[in-house]
Amino acid sequence: MALALGVEVNEPLALRPWDYPEVTRMLLGSDGSTALLESVAGGRLTAVLDHQEVLAPAAVPSVVREALQIEDEATPLLLRLTRLVTRERLTVSSDRVYLAAHDAARLLPPDDVPLLRFLDRERLSVQRRPLSYSARRWPHGRVHRWSVGRDYLLDCDGGARIWVSEQFSPDYIPAAAAPSLGRAPDLAPPVGGGYG
Repeated sequence: MALALGVEVNEPLALRPWDYPEVTRMLLGSDGSTALLESVAGGRLTAVLDHQEVLAPAAVPSVVREALQIEDEATPLLLRLTRLVTRERLTVSSDRVYLAAHDAARLLPPDDVPLLRFLDRERLSVQRRPLSYSARRWPHGRVHRWSVGRDYLLDCDGGARIWVSEQFSPDYIPAAAAPSLGRAPDLAPPVGGGYG
């Protein structure tokens, strides 16, 4: 698949687990907690809020609206873009989060706290449902490299839902060896299918 620079790739692909290092397989199959990512990065991670805005439902991809069960065109959604960074400010993951704007005050952490750490600290009951795995260009840095990511849904207390898309730095979570950006690494949605 030939790609132009600056184009985001986010598509489920065929699974070939032997192409991926063990740490990548472990992280993609984990429960989404920050602890495993912190052990790979060698220390505690903090969040950096890059962007946050309220959007009309029509401005949000339909797959996200469907997963969040937003059927009312009058229900605004909040988009939040964050990065998890090391103490040295190196980016370990880049995250995109959507949720109903009216749930944001209760479910979103302060700007420097990772989402799942906050939900755990607040003792909010959360069930994580994997949606898909993907290969994308890593958007940070001057050299474009493949990175792996995953999308999942968090079902929270009271029926609230959070859609999370994580993309992991290839410096910490390596993608399969891809000598050029002309071909994406192979990944697949979890058992039960993705949304692709």
